[in-house]
Amino acid sequence: TATVTGPDGLAFPVTVQASRPEPAAADPDVQVLVLWMTPEPQGPAETLRHIGARPRIASDSGGWVQFQAKNGGLVAPGPLPRSASSTTAMPRPCTPGCGRRDWTRV
Repeated sequence: TATVTGPDGLAFPVTVQASRPEPAAADPDVQVLVLWMTPEPQGPAETLRHIGARPRIASDSGGWVQFQAKNGGLVAPGPLPRSASSTTAMPRPCTPGCGRRDWTRV
């Protein structure tokens, strides 16, 4: 296990696993997307690239990129709302279909 620390100070553990059994009832079409909200999303995006995550979808404006980790997990560093000042702040919930028009597959 190693700890990865982003330039904004957010730290998270990373563990290498030889194999991961799939639960019998797991739905392969369901994925979890971790939102890494930060004042400077370019730094965390670079950190994710350094640990082997690959860009999957990006906004046309360049302000948002979704990465896929080697084990299939998804992480998207994005800018904090203007009123927020820490990495613990969360954005407003997205309504169905919001933002999808400006996604580009990378």
